[in-house]
Amino acid sequence: MAVQTSGNRPADSPTGGVERQESHAAAVRGLRGDQSRADREQTLADDEQTRCDGEQTAADTDQATADNDQAASDVDQQTSDRDLMAGGDRGLHDLMRDARDSNTHARRRGVARRAGAAAGRDASAYERDLAAVERDEVGAKRDRERAARDTAEVDDARGQIARRGASHRKRAAADRATAAKDRAKAAMGRGSSSADREQASDDRERAAVGRHEDHVDRLVNQSQQ
Repeated sequence: MAVQTSGNRPADSPTGGVERQESHAAAVRGLRGDQSRADREQTLADDEQTRCDGEQTAADTDQATADNDQAASDVDQQTSDRDLMAGGDRGLHDLMRDARDSNTHARRRGVARRAGAAAGRDASAYERDLAAVERDEVGAKRDRERAARDTAEVDDARGQIARRGASHRKRAAADRATAAKDRAKAAMGRGSSSADREQASDDRERAAVGRHEDHVDRLVNQSQQ
């Protein structure tokens, strides 16, 4: 009697092995595409953060100028008060005092506007940090999955590129965490003194350098995949 064979291929058959390899390769290509999209999103977010940091630095410069103007105005007022006590013109004294008071009020309104804008930028930066952390976590999961499927890579070069990309993403995640701490420290020191603002500006510049390095890493990895 003839033996009836099943239509299913054995798991260890050559054809079954090829199908598994093709399935793994397709999954890796999908993971690679997802990571490329996530990297592009992170690059856009980093560009936006750099723009906001530039705006904050300009605002800090404006505030430093306003502080210097106020200090000069205080000195002028003291000089005017001494002139009045020495027999100076009261009408001129009052006129100049009113002008200085008006400028002081305008500077205070400017401080309030800058503080409001800075708070908005801080909130936006916080949201970007949260989104970046989420992308980092998903990217780490993709890296682990790609590592598990590494044997299915068409050639070993792609596997090396994938591992190098995972290493770069891990470093980028650490850089972003440091930048987030720098921004938080800058927000706490903002508006206190010129020295604090200069330190905050240095913190933002250092974070910008880190973002640029991460961006270059992503471009290199995307060009090699």
